[in-house]
Amino acid sequence: MIQSDMNNNYLYILIFGCQFFIYNLDAQIGGKHSYEFLNLPASARQTALGGHIVSVMDEDVTIAGSNPASLNGKMNNRISFSHNFHFAGVQNGYFGYGKEISKWKLNTHFAIQYINYV
Repeated sequence: MIQSDMNNNYLYILIFGCQFFIYNLDAQIGGKHSYEFLNLPASARQTALGGHIVSVMDEDVTIAGSNPASLNGKMNNRISFSHNFHFAGVQNGYFGYGKEISKWKLNTHFAIQYINYV
């Protein structure tokens, strides 16, 4: 009787211990999130400054693509087009247009971002 209880205890310890190893297994390598390519910078200015520009408030429409809070009246009727070349044949581009609707006191932004790889 004591021997079977001891075997059951070892079994419980083994099952409990295996749970810690299961959570550390990785199924795939190569990134933390899916669709990581959507975080590519929209303009050469953002690329040069490290990816995201949070504290800039000017007429650059591409900033609104990564930070919608930066929309302002200076972006009215501004158009932006950019195309970036990355390593290994990866290219991405961005087209954006900013518009101020003064009747509703609203700043809007329309954008298309695309990626191409060979």
